[in-house]
Amino acid sequence: MRDGSRDCSFPAGAGFGGLRGTAIGAVFQDPMSSLNPVLTIGEQIDEVLVAHKGLGRRAARRRTLELLGEVGIADPADRAVAFPHQLSGGLRQRAAIAMAVAAEPRLLLADEPTTALDATVQAQILELLDALRRRTGLAVLLITHDFGVAAEIADRIAVLYAGRLVEEGPAAAMTEAPLHPYSQGLLAASVMFEAAGADRLVEIAGAPPDQGEAVAGCAFALRCPVAMARCRAEAPGVTLSHDRRVRCLLVGDAVEP
Repeated sequence: MRDGSRDCSFPAGAGFGGLRGTAIGAVFQDPMSSLNPVLTIGEQIDEVLVAHKGLGRRAARRRTLELLGEVGIADPADRAVAFPHQLSGGLRQRAAIAMAVAAEPRLLLADEPTTALDATVQAQILELLDALRRRTGLAVLLITHDFGVAAEIADRIAVLYAGRLVEEGPAAAMTEAPLHPYSQGLLAASVMFEAAGADRLVEIAGAPPDQGEAVAGCAFALRCPVAMARCRAEAPGVTLSHDRRVRCLLVGDAVEP
């Protein structure tokens, strides 16, 4: 999670469909799936500007070219008339980011935005998201399975397991000394941190419970290397520990259910 300076409160009861565009922008994992293959890049960004900003077609195209330049695409006029399949993966993702921020949302949801890209392009996209946040005050919520990626860009990290928050806190503290066993396992399994000095990557044995499966006790207990007998019978509440919120019986007494 990366916090900008912009207010990110939204109307109560508003669904994602009603908020997407002016309040929330979204960038997805595979731009070839999120971009329309039968419309040019420029037409897709134009549409956002006409629908959400009320611009005429000429004004929308001028702003589209500016946005393509702002996300680091060279020759915006040429790229605007290209179809998604005519661009590289990195350029497609930059175009998708331009479309997501065209209506100046307060929050950008970035759902695994670099998974389909090589390491060099991945770093460029993360730098772009951070630069946009700093320049516009945009808040960015990055969804990723890669602890290393989260550590590079986030102010705060929230770790979820089986659909529930298990630990949340400042990125530096979360990467230096995670408290929940699942957070520790994710960190130990990260290539980034293995290269920094660990002897080898550590796997998290087993598999998460099926969606909708009723689990007695802690959902992570069957995979947890330090689980106690009570972990399999008692559902943990949230414990406040220093600057973090942790859902684990090993950390201390719960203050929230």
